[in-house]
Amino acid sequence: MILKKTGRVFLSAVAVVAAVSCTKVDDSLGTDFIPKNKKMQYAVDNSVKVFSYVKEIDSIRTTVLGTVPFGSYTSPRFGNVTADFAAQMYPQSLPDSLFGKSVEMDSIVLSLYVSSFVGDTNVVQMGEVYEMSKRLYRDSIYYNNEDLGRFVTSGSPLKQFNFKGRGPFVVTLPQSYAQKFLTGDVSKTGMYASDTNFYKKIPGLCFKVNTTGDASPVIYTIDLNKSYATLYLRNYGKAYVHVFNFETSETSGSSNMSAYCIKRDYSLADPRYGLDVAAINDSVNEAPVTFITGNGGLNTLVRVSEESIEQVKQSIKDKGYRTLAIQSATLEVDLNFSNGETQQEMNALNNQAPARLGAYYLSAIGAPIEDYLVMYESSTKAIPFGGYIDRLKNVYRMDITSYIQRLFSGKQTDFTFELAPDESYMFMLYHTALKGSAEGGMRLSLEYTMLR
Repeated sequence: MILKKTGRVFLSAVAVVAAVSCTKVDDSLGTDFIPKNKKMQYAVDNSVKVFSYVKEIDSIRTTVLGTVPFGSYTSPRFGNVTADFAAQMYPQSLPDSLFGKSVEMDSIVLSLYVSSFVGDTNVVQMGEVYEMSKRLYRDSIYYNNEDLGRFVTSGSPLKQFNFKGRGPFVVTLPQSYAQKFLTGDVSKTGMYASDTNFYKKIPGLCFKVNTTGDASPVIYTIDLNKSYATLYLRNYGKAYVHVFNFETSETSGSSNMSAYCIKRDYSLADPRYGLDVAAINDSVNEAPVTFITGNGGLNTLVRVSEESIEQVKQSIKDKGYRTLAIQSATLEVDLNFSNGETQQEMNALNNQAPARLGAYYLSAIGAPIEDYLVMYESSTKAIPFGGYIDRLKNVYRMDITSYIQRLFSGKQTDFTFELAPDESYMFMLYHTALKGSAEGGMRLSLEYTMLR
C-alpha cells in the first residue's frame, strides 16, 4: 500500500511539471513598470530607396605606384581599354670603376613581371620600347591618363617585341642602348655618382602596345617591383652582369618613378550588354545597368532617396516616437548578366569582378564614406564594412550603417556616394556590371530601434 501511494504521488508531480512546461512564457513581464513614454520598438525597414547612375572617372593619381597596366583589351560589355607606361630604373649596386679597363657591352635584357591580367593570354600582342628623352620627377603628380608622348622625342622604337602568356616578358634591347651605360668618369660628377646624374643619361623607357592590328585580347598588370633590367658585358673576355631595378616604392633609396596612360573607347561596347554611352554621367535618369572598372573608367554613383528618409522620419513620429537608432544598414548589389550569356561566359565575367568594392565620396582621391575606413579596419573593433562579393549568389553586400545614421541625424548632407573597387583593387583592371536600382538590383535594408 505504501508503494502504491508513492506511485500516485510521483505521477501527480509529473503531471504538474508537464502542465507548467506547457505554459506560454510571458515576454512582456515587467514592461508594465516601463513608462509608456520610454518604451522602444524594433523594426526592419526596406522602404528607403536608392538610385543608381553611371559615372566616368576622368583621371586618378598614380604617382609612385608599384604596378602599371600594359596591353589592349576589348570587351563587349565595356569597349576597349589600351594602356602604355613609362618607367625609370636605377642600378641595384654601383658598378665598379669603369666596369673594367677593356669593357665590351653585350646587351641589356628587360624582364617584366606579370602580377595579374584580364582577357585571353594565348593571343599575341606587339609592343614597342622607346627611349625617354625626359625623366620623371618624384615631386611631380602623374595621372592614369598621362600624355607619355612628352617624354619621348624619337619616332622610332628601340625595339619591337611580341608578348603573350603569363610572363615574365623578356625583351632584349640593342647593343647601342647598352653602350650608354658605360662611363669613363667615376668622379663625383659621373653618371653613377647620384640618381640625378644617372637619369640625365638614362632617363627611362616608355612601353607602348601596337594596336594597328585587330587583336585586343588581354591587358596585363606589370609589377615593377619584381621587374628589372640586366646589363651583360665582358672585360678581358670575362663575363659580368649588372642588374637595374624598376623600383618604385616610397621607401626605396632611389627616386625611381613610373607613369602610365589608359585610353578607353566605350563605343566598341555591345549595347545589348547594357552600356549606353549616352547614359554615362547622366545623373537624372536611372541606369538599368551600371559598371565598375578598375584604374579609373566607370564607377557606379548611388543616391539615397532623401524623400524616403523623410517618410521614415515622419512614420516613426506618427507612431509616437521621437527618433531612431540604426543597428544596421546593409546595401546589396546584384551582378548583371544578360539573357544571352552561357554559364561559361557568366563564370568568366564573375571571375573578372573585383573581390571587394569600396564606397567613396570621391574615389578619384580615395575619400571613403565613414564606414569604409580601410586604414583603421584591421586595428579597430568597428563593425566591418564588408563589400565582398558572394560569387555563388552573384551579389555584393556592404554595411553602410554609420553613413545612413548620419543622413537620418542630419550630420551628413551628401546623399550620394560612389561604388568603386576596394583600394587593393583600385589600380587593377578587374571590372564588372551591376544590375541597376531601376531593375531591383540594389536593395537597402535597415534595422533600427524607435525611441520615444
